[in-house]
Formats: sequence, C-alpha cells, structure tokens
Amino acid sequence: MATTYDRINIALRRLKRRVSWDLTELAESIREGEPRPEAFRIRGDGTSLDDYMKVSSIRRLLTLLVSLELAESLPENKIRINNAGSNCLQSDDHFANQVKASVTTLLHKGGIELEDLRNAIKQTRLPDMPDADTIFVKVVDNAQKSGKEVTIDADRFRTMMYLLAIAKGVDRVVRVYYRFDDHV
Repeated sequence: MATTYDRINIALRRLKRRVSWDLTELAESIREGEPRPEAFRIRGDGTSLDDYMKVSSIRRLLTLLVSLELAESLPENKIRINNAGSNCLQSDDHFANQVKASVTTLLHKGGIELEDLRNAIKQTRLPDMPDADTIFVKVVDNAQKSGKEVTIDADRFRTMMYLLAIAKGVDRVVRVYYRFDDHV
C-alpha cells in the first residue's frame, strides 16, 4: 500500500517535468496520465479511474508540497517545484533528509519543536500510548502552560508525525493485536 511519503515523491517527480503546472491540471495528469502511478490507486485492480484517488485529494497532496516548502504557489492557481523539492529527488537519502527538515520547519512554524515532542512522549504513561493524538494533546497542554501557542491542527500534526517516522526522524512502533471472532 502506498503512503503519503511515496505520493509526495511521485508528485515532485511529475512536477519537475515542467517549469510550472496548473494545480488541477497536474492533479488530473497524475490521476489520468499514462502510466497511472500505482501509488495513487486506492482500491480495485487499477482498470478503472474510480480505483484511483480523486483529483481533489491529489490537489490536497500538492498543496502539502507547498506547506512543506518543496514547491511554491504561483499566481493563477499554478505551482512549481523549488530548489529543495528538486534537490531532494537526487536519492532516497536526500529525499528522507529533506522531508525531515521540511516537517521540522512546518512544526516549528506551527509552534512545535522536536524537544516538545520528546517531552510529550516521555510524559506519556500507561494506559496511554504515545500515539500522534496523545502526543498532540500533551504538546498543546504543555504549550498552554508555558504561554506558547500551537497553530497546527491535530490532523496536520498526525500527518507530520507519520512523515517524520517514514523519513526516520522518529521511531514509529506498530503493534498487531489478535482476537477471536465471537461469530465463529
């Protein structure tokens, strides 16, 4: 299954093909172009356009590139890749390092430092687990106690934590739980 991290990489590569793109045209190019990127398939076998992300969802991903400072918005609903976005495509390591840096910058602009994340994780005790939602609540609470303001919302924070984990900026532990179906 493809991730937002993979989709960012693919979108940047498509974006790099031209000096600038109309945002909707680029989203449609990703969704409807040939070959269709497998990373944008969300269901089915890929034989139908309905198997792929909607243009509106791809547009949101493209605006995320701007928020991460990997691309820049231009007048008339256009977008272009910037130096950071272009340079990070040199290798997987360059890409991971740039994503970490971009996420760190976005969090900083939203009032969250990496040390705030560390402190929130250290403060988490059972039965709570240091998932993105719990960390976010603790970061916001700690910020309020110290007179700081967090301007990033929980959904964006969750996405940033995921990207940071995929880029190896923070460890992400996934546990698998088993149960018996009572209907068997």
